[in-house]
Formats: sequence, structure tokens, C-alpha cells
Amino acid sequence: MAHPVIHRAKHVVRNYFLHILCGSLVLMSGMLLVNSGLKAAGSILFLDSFSVGDGLITNEYAHWNAGSGSAKISPNWDMTSGSLFASGGAAWSGNVDNAVPNATSSNGTNSAIFRLNTKRFDYKDVKVSFNLLVNSLHTTASTPQVDWDGIHIFLRYQSEYSLYYASVNRRDGHVLIKKKCPGGASNGGTYYTISPEVTGKPIPFGSWQSVAATIKTNPDNSVTIRVYREGIEITSATDTGAGNGCSPIRNAGATGIRGDNTNFKFDNFTVESLSAVSTPAPTATPKSNSAAKPKATPTPIAGEVHDAATPRPTASPTASPATKVVEPEDTAESNPAPLSVAVLTKAARTDPTFWAALTAAVLAGVLGALLYHDHREANKAARRRRKR
Repeated sequence: MAHPVIHRAKHVVRNYFLHILCGSLVLMSGMLLVNSGLKAAGSILFLDSFSVGDGLITNEYAHWNAGSGSAKISPNWDMTSGSLFASGGAAWSGNVDNAVPNATSSNGTNSAIFRLNTKRFDYKDVKVSFNLLVNSLHTTASTPQVDWDGIHIFLRYQSEYSLYYASVNRRDGHVLIKKKCPGGASNGGTYYTISPEVTGKPIPFGSWQSVAATIKTNPDNSVTIRVYREGIEITSATDTGAGNGCSPIRNAGATGIRGDNTNFKFDNFTVESLSAVSTPAPTATPKSNSAAKPKATPTPIAGEVHDAATPRPTASPTASPATKVVEPEDTAESNPAPLSVAVLTKAARTDPTFWAALTAAVLAGVLGALLYHDHREANKAARRRRKR
């Protein structure tokens, strides 16, 4: 029989290593949860997973007729053109047409010109991401086919005259970043392409994809924007204001989605504080058919006349918005929208690494329970030996 002191030393060492093992497993599962994208609630400024029943969320009628009792007002979204529906747990543009919608969009959607922005205007250094499904491209009598038909992300949206947007899906397969400055032929403004224009990035029709853009003001007051598809950086721009119409847009603003002649769905629209976000690593040097084409000097882009809402007549006795050419100014809320457990759970289900983290946590718990049981049984056996 082993000496009691030796037996006790073995027992202490054994317990010490068991505790280290359990702690390591718990730490590993925690790191996996963080890497899965379930960040602290404080880093998420806004998240909409559209977990509501099918039907109209809001439309342009609600914007131009906000005082009407029949208007479908959204607490989160403002729509200056088009219609936004919930469909199957995601947001949907509805069928594409150029009809001026009524209060319920039962007569048409006008989603050929889809302009949606958040009601909050306090988004500055942020990452904007969502899942995107493009069903099809279309044309109407008033919206003929153009190269920029597709989906674009609004960033630091100040008004219809001052904004950035990142094109993530375009009819011509290009990915690029533009800035709009006040004054010009494009509905009161002028667009400038400020990034290298990457070609060979066609729309993956019928497949869900992950798209994102980040925007950040640098110490020298320039503004850097990066665009991602499937977590890979496609193009970027640093706006210094030189040669592109106006100073960088440094004020916080709204974010949102612009659609042109596109029937599409999107889900899990998320705005995160950029300081709390790990930016995906840039992609390797692109192949020749998708190489960036830098522009030496940003030049005005003519012809984007459908860049903002066409004012709609109002049904109320107040002044007609037909004379209104400026979209709503800053309507930022003082506090971030609350996040529900259901919303976070749905977002987690879309990330495969969530299940790896969950599995690691379960295994750590099971192993901990087994080790604890083994530890108790060993103590009981030791007590029995001492009694003998």
C-alpha cells in the first residue's frame, strides 16, 4: 500500500491537472462563441432579422403620407421609393414594377426604384452586413436597363444629395464605391466613383450570399470604405475629397439599401460598431478577369437620375410633397434598438461556427461532469481504504 503522503500528493496533482483541463475546455468554447460572431450586445447597434408575419412592412406611401391613418409606418425603416415586405422570415422587395403604390401596395410596388434607409442617423464608424438573395433583374417603361441595376449599400446617408454607396451586385458584374455630392444633373447631385472598379463579379442569382461594407474616418480626416462579398474584401476607397466634388462625408448618417430593377430578398441586416469588429482579411490578388481598374482621377458619373425618391402626391390636406425635393434630415434615436433573444438566436443559426461552439461547450460540460464524478468516486475509495 502506498504511503499516505505519496497518495495525497498524487491526489492533489491529479486534481490540479483535471481543473486545468476543464478550464481550458471552457475557455476554448468561449473563444469559439466569440469567433462565431455572437459579440457582446454593446457592439451591435442595430439588427433586424424580419421575424414577423408575412406582409407589408412599409412603403413610399408611408413616407409621403405619414399623417394618414392607413399608412404602414415602420419603427426602424424609412422608404422614399418602393415597397418593403416580410416574406418567409426575410425582407423582400416584392415584384418589380413602376406603379405608385397605395397604402398597402396592393396595386403595385414601385420597387424598380427601391430606396430604403434606417430611421436612425447616428451610424458613423460601422460595419453594415446582411444576407442577400437576388431573384432576378427587370426593366420597366420608366426604368430601362442600365449597368448599375442591382443592389447597393447606403453609408453615411445624409440626404438624397450627400451619401456614399457600395455596389455589391450589379448587372454588369462590377463592384465599386461611389460618393454623391450636392449639385448636378443626378436628381440634384453628382456621383463620383472613388474606388477601383472590380469586374468579373456577377450576381449569383438564386443563391444566398453574405455582403458587407465598412466605413471609418481616419486620423487625417479622410474616410475609408471597404466592400466585402462572402467575407472577402473586393474593393476599397479612401476619400480625401481631392478631385471628387466635395469633402469627405465625416458626419454620422443613416444606412440602408438601394435597389435598381431588382427583385431580391435580404435578412439579418446588422450594423456594428467598427471598433468592436474584426475586419475580414483582404483577398489574394484577383485574377485577370476580376482585376481592379483604378481610376487616376474620380470623374462625375452622369445619368443616374433614379438615385432617389420621386415625390408622391399626398392624400392628406397638408401641402403636397410634389414640391419637396429633400429627404428627411437627421432623425436619430437616442438609444439603440433593443435586441431580442429570438433575433440573436436567428442570426446565430445562419453562422455554421455557432454549432461548432455549441458542440464544444456541450462536450466541455459532459467531460467536466465525468471528471467530477470520477473525482468523487476516488475520494470515496480513499476514505474506505483509510477506514480499513
